[in-house]
Amino acid sequence: METIIVTNFAVESQAYQAFSDLKNSMVNPLSSISQAALVSKVDGQVKILDEVDNSSNDETIVGGIVGGLIGMLAGPIGLLFGGAIGALAGAAIDDNADDNESLLIEQVMQDITCADGVTLVAFGTEQVDRFYDDIMAKFESRTTRYDASEVRDEMNLANQMQEDFQREAREQIKAKKKARHNQVKDHFTNDATKDDK
Repeated sequence: METIIVTNFAVESQAYQAFSDLKNSMVNPLSSISQAALVSKVDGQVKILDEVDNSSNDETIVGGIVGGLIGMLAGPIGLLFGGAIGALAGAAIDDNADDNESLLIEQVMQDITCADGVTLVAFGTEQVDRFYDDIMAKFESRTTRYDASEVRDEMNLANQMQEDFQREAREQIKAKKKARHNQVKDHFTNDATKDDK
């Protein structure tokens, strides 16, 4: 199963050691981790501390899911996720959902940014959890797993909504500029008409 794995560390040095251990054994019979990034939140911004991508160069299905998540956190959509876009995306996904349910992608993003320390975000295919968990067991950490296909679907929806919001905002700005231009034009036309009288 394709999985996004988020591991939070309280101790930064342990996060770096865990990342190093993971990089040294990303492919084995039990698991294949193709992408991983070590991130932290500095002054409210997500910062990539280290990263590795062993996915193939030939149009992978993933399309950089770890990078996409981090990009969402760093970009405008990350700023919006706490409010309106989360509510709208939730409504678009399921109008009948319980109001207390949050979007999976919101949960992932909160998981990535909630830690005071450093977070390891990985993507891969796991036959069993044991491989990854054995690496993390020697560190003070908390690991959460998410179904990558579900997260990818929500990321696609969020990206589409961001494009729609940007398009609508551009149209509104153009309309306001045009209205302002017409207002100024009418003002000068009226002044010229008064001068002719």
